[in-house]
Amino acid sequence: MNNLLAIYDNEDSRMGSYFESSHQDLNDKIGSLSHINLQSLNSLQCLSNPIEHHISTFDGKPFVFIAYSHGNDDSILIGDNKYIHSQNAYFFGEALFYSCCCLTAKNLGSKLREQGCRIFIGYNAKITSVADETDPYFQDCENAFIHNFLTTDDTIQESLRYMYKKYNEMRLFLLENYDTTTASTLEDNLKAFEILCDENDFRLTKSSFI
Repeated sequence: MNNLLAIYDNEDSRMGSYFESSHQDLNDKIGSLSHINLQSLNSLQCLSNPIEHHISTFDGKPFVFIAYSHGNDDSILIGDNKYIHSQNAYFFGEALFYSCCCLTAKNLGSKLREQGCRIFIGYNAKITSVADETDPYFQDCENAFIHNFLTTDDTIQESLRYMYKKYNEMRLFLLENYDTTTASTLEDNLKAFEILCDENDFRLTKSSFI
């Protein structure tokens, strides 16, 4: 069974509804699958206990982690609190860590890798959406990698190819059906995407995280 821990800052005054919808999109796609043990934490649940409290329920087994929240160079934030940072990075040893948060690939990713995190995926710049109407298209893209990886036998590399294809198809769709600004914003988000792992780890599949 694949253990998946997801956090989302639904209480954020500006982006809370977007973060919650991103998580809901993921939950709709994989939440009912029998081979996935999904544990989801909203803002209040995160702040009620430190992240290691929730990780401990996996009994030291490898797991997948995903965050929908604000971030900066060296931390993932829940509200004004640095919830994941260099001081608790060691709890993510052997994890696949996917940060749908601004800027976390700048420093946090390398700190996690230094502490044994197997794969870090995140963004090295600010990412954004444009309008409520097009948010679902952006969320479909940001969840494309993890959805494909956890629901197929594809490798990390193959799941990345799937994600890039999804982004390209969606960019063309937005260009044809909405406007250049929306399509360009999605493209800029993809340009900020970054993955940190060893070369051999591109061949890993979901069976490596059970």
